[in-house]
Amino acid sequence: AHNLDIARSVTPGARTWAVVKANAYGHGVLTAADAFRNADGLALIEIENAIRLRESGWKKPILLLEGCFSSLDWHAAAEHRLSVVIHSDEQLSEFEATPLARKLDVFLKFNTGMNRLGFRPSAAQSALQRLDALGDRVLDLRLMTHFASADERDGAQTRQQLSRFDVLTQSGAAA
Repeated sequence: AHNLDIARSVTPGARTWAVVKANAYGHGVLTAADAFRNADGLALIEIENAIRLRESGWKKPILLLEGCFSSLDWHAAAEHRLSVVIHSDEQLSEFEATPLARKLDVFLKFNTGMNRLGFRPSAAQSALQRLDALGDRVLDLRLMTHFASADERDGAQTRQQLSRFDVLTQSGAAA
């Protein structure tokens, strides 16, 4: 809670989400949700923990950072009002093939240098066009990336990734 307060104080007006991976690194997802009650949302990897949070009464947004991997996951995300990251062609294909009872908030992830997850810049336009064609399934579409390093002193790598992201989102590739 203290760290969240500090993050919010240095980013006035910004939405602040707490990342609660690996059962909150052993603290327990429900304990973490209580500590992060002032966050604008929570981001998790495990859909089971996201569902536990919803069932325990968490009403704010929950983002599945690695998205869904089966039609069962997509249906659970819709049922529990979870936001999802789509970071690969396989995920996008599964989303296209799975009719859902409710629209989802989708975060389309671009690879700007982390090189683990995300659409490469050359595939950005195609992924966006495919999602645009699914307007009946997408409530809100947001674009995201993942910075490769939080510990660099001069910030050069982060600035380079931000520049790549800006080019993708402002050049018409994400229009």
